[in-house]
Amino acid sequence: MAARAEVRTERLALEADPELAGTAEPEDEEEDGEEDEEAAAARRARRFARDPRVSFLGGRLCQVLRLPEEKWSQCLESEDNRQILGGFLESTSPDCLVFGVPTAGQLVAFPEIPRDAKHKLVYLIKKTAESTGEKDFSRTVLFGELPVLSLTHITTFLDEILVPILSNKKNHKSWSCFTSQDMERHVEALKNKIHVFRGKMSRRTLLPIPTIAESIDLEQDYSENRLQSDERKIIHAIESVVIKWSHQIQEIMAKALVQPLLNGHRLTPEAELDFWAVRRENLECTYRQLQAPVVLKMAQILQTRQSSYFPTLKEIFMAVDYGKTPVPDPGFTITVCP
Repeated sequence: MAARAEVRTERLALEADPELAGTAEPEDEEEDGEEDEEAAAARRARRFARDPRVSFLGGRLCQVLRLPEEKWSQCLESEDNRQILGGFLESTSPDCLVFGVPTAGQLVAFPEIPRDAKHKLVYLIKKTAESTGEKDFSRTVLFGELPVLSLTHITTFLDEILVPILSNKKNHKSWSCFTSQDMERHVEALKNKIHVFRGKMSRRTLLPIPTIAESIDLEQDYSENRLQSDERKIIHAIESVVIKWSHQIQEIMAKALVQPLLNGHRLTPEAELDFWAVRRENLECTYRQLQAPVVLKMAQILQTRQSSYFPTLKEIFMAVDYGKTPVPDPGFTITVCP
């Protein structure tokens, strides 16, 4: 009865005030139109979600990203997400699809890997360039993850997949000798650069070890006069990497405490303590790498073969050993210039 009274009251008010009636009716029609659009969008999302491929994809994504099922439903409410996903399912291009949770816990679809991603991503790749049917979808689509720190993912991919494949001589059968050797050099250079860069990201100096050094027999005596062909390759690889090590050690020693002052920054006691602590830890880490059995064996080979690079390697050992010792005590009182 109360509801009927309210309706009757509103109707009487509109009849009593024509201006109010004239303005109210369009607003009601506009609200009805918005409700119709929302209802239509909800129907499209439900109809799209009933596709078995979409259901399979949502289940896998929620499992990998550890999201509740309602997050997938909210993702499908977006027309943009449905268009991107529909294009992946029905057309031959794109054949790659990426999902992530960039902000506010909302699942978003991307047609390609976003450059500024700061969150975990899940990607899908088609095994075939054709439209994927409902029955074959689970067998023709590959899932993969891209972690927040992509560098770790890249180094793992290089070390465990790319480098072994490109270094395997069985995969070089259709190549010429020169192409095979050139590929080996490029792969070695790429692996060393990634190894060094990974160290810089962790504020450490990582010394690259030649791949061919893995074949060094630690028990073999390399003091014989005549060199075998494989031994020549080993010595050349060692001498080449000694030059890289020398540049890396020079970079550590050349880094000065006054560099922030030269850049216009104020040097605080905390910054100075951090500088010496990082320098000491870095040199100790480098020293441990130089004491590895394979590195000591590399030094022995250069010494017994009287290589002209042995004095350089000896200087590297001495510089690191000397540099890691005479550093200020962190408890020492530091005077900072104004």
